[in-house]
Amino acid sequence: MKKKQTLNKKSIIRIAMLAFSVYMIFSIGSEVFRSARLYYNLSQTSKENERLIEETNRLNNEVLRLQDEDYIQSFVSGTIFQTREGTSVYILPERNDAQD
Repeated sequence: MKKKQTLNKKSIIRIAMLAFSVYMIFSIGSEVFRSARLYYNLSQTSKENERLIEETNRLNNEVLRLQDEDYIQSFVSGTIFQTREGTSVYILPERNDAQD
Protein backbone atom coordinates (compact mmCIF):
# COMPACT_ATOMS: atom_id res chain seq x y z
CA MET A 1 0.00 0.00 0.00
CA LYS A 2 2.84 2.41 0.85
CA LYS A 3 4.48 1.67 -2.47
CA LYS A 4 1.36 2.78 -4.40
CA GLN A 5 1.14 6.00 -2.40
CA THR A 6 4.77 6.85 -3.08
CA LEU A 7 4.29 6.13 -6.78
CA ASN A 8 1.32 8.43 -6.87
CA LYS A 9 3.25 11.17 -5.06
CA LYS A 10 6.19 10.73 -7.43
CA SER A 11 3.87 10.78 -10.43
CA ILE A 12 2.20 13.95 -9.22
CA ILE A 13 5.57 15.60 -8.62
CA ARG A 14 6.77 14.57 -12.10
CA ILE A 15 3.63 15.91 -13.75
CA ALA A 16 3.94 19.16 -11.79
CA MET A 17 7.60 19.49 -12.80
CA LEU A 18 6.73 18.76 -16.44
CA ALA A 19 3.95 21.35 -16.41
CA PHE A 20 6.27 23.91 -14.82
CA SER A 21 8.97 23.15 -17.42
CA VAL A 22 6.51 23.61 -20.29
CA TYR A 23 5.32 26.89 -18.78
CA MET A 24 8.93 28.15 -18.41
CA ILE A 25 9.83 27.18 -21.99
CA PHE A 26 6.72 28.97 -23.28
CA SER A 27 7.57 32.06 -21.18
CA ILE A 28 11.14 32.14 -22.46
CA GLY A 29 9.99 31.76 -26.07
CA SER A 30 7.47 34.55 -25.58
CA GLU A 31 10.14 36.87 -24.14
CA VAL A 32 12.56 36.08 -26.98
CA PHE A 33 9.85 36.90 -29.53
CA ARG A 34 8.97 40.13 -27.71
CA SER A 35 12.65 41.13 -27.58
CA ALA A 36 13.08 40.48 -31.30
CA ARG A 37 9.99 42.57 -32.08
CA LEU A 38 11.22 45.42 -29.88
CA TYR A 39 14.65 45.31 -31.55
CA TYR A 40 12.98 45.53 -34.98
CA ASN A 41 10.81 48.45 -33.84
CA LEU A 42 13.87 50.21 -32.43
CA SER A 43 15.67 49.75 -35.73
CA GLN A 44 12.74 51.18 -37.70
CA THR A 45 12.39 54.09 -35.29
CA SER A 46 16.10 54.89 -35.60
CA LYS A 47 15.82 54.98 -39.39
CA GLU A 48 12.77 57.24 -39.21
CA ASN A 49 14.59 59.50 -36.73
CA GLU A 50 17.57 59.84 -39.09
CA ARG A 51 15.21 60.67 -41.97
CA LEU A 52 13.47 63.32 -39.88
CA ILE A 53 16.81 64.85 -38.83
CA GLU A 54 17.83 65.11 -42.50
CA GLU A 55 14.46 66.64 -43.38
CA THR A 56 14.81 69.14 -40.52
CA ASN A 57 18.28 70.14 -41.72
CA ARG A 58 16.99 70.56 -45.27
CA LEU A 59 14.10 72.73 -44.10
CA ASN A 60 16.39 74.83 -41.88
CA ASN A 61 18.63 75.44 -44.91
CA GLU A 62 15.57 76.40 -46.94
CA VAL A 63 14.54 78.90 -44.22
CA LEU A 64 18.01 80.44 -44.32
CA ARG A 65 17.86 80.71 -48.12
CA LEU A 66 14.40 82.29 -48.00
CA GLN A 67 15.85 85.12 -45.94
CA ASP A 68 17.99 86.11 -48.94
CA GLU A 69 16.10 88.47 -51.27
CA ASP A 70 17.99 87.36 -54.40
CA TYR A 71 17.11 83.73 -53.73
CA ILE A 72 13.44 84.64 -53.24
CA GLN A 73 13.37 86.50 -56.55
CA SER A 74 14.97 83.62 -58.43
CA PHE A 75 12.67 81.13 -56.68
CA VAL A 76 9.55 83.11 -57.57
CA SER A 77 10.65 83.67 -61.16
CA GLY A 78 11.38 79.96 -61.55
CA THR A 79 8.16 78.66 -60.03
CA ILE A 80 5.41 81.09 -60.98
CA PHE A 81 7.22 82.96 -63.76
CA GLN A 82 7.01 86.27 -61.94
CA THR A 83 9.75 88.52 -63.30
CA ARG A 84 11.23 91.94 -62.78
CA GLU A 85 10.31 94.73 -65.14
CA GLY A 86 12.24 94.57 -68.35
CA THR A 87 12.87 90.81 -68.23
CA SER A 88 11.24 88.11 -70.31
CA VAL A 89 10.54 84.48 -69.60
CA TYR A 90 10.90 81.97 -72.40
CA ILE A 91 9.48 78.49 -71.89
CA LEU A 92 11.30 75.97 -74.03
CA PRO A 93 9.97 72.51 -74.83
CA GLU A 94 11.67 69.70 -73.00
CA ARG A 95 14.49 68.05 -74.86
CA ASN A 96 13.70 64.61 -76.18
CA ASP A 97 16.79 62.48 -76.80
CA ALA A 98 14.86 60.27 -79.22
CA GLN A 99 14.47 63.22 -81.62
CA ASP A 100 18.20 63.99 -81.71
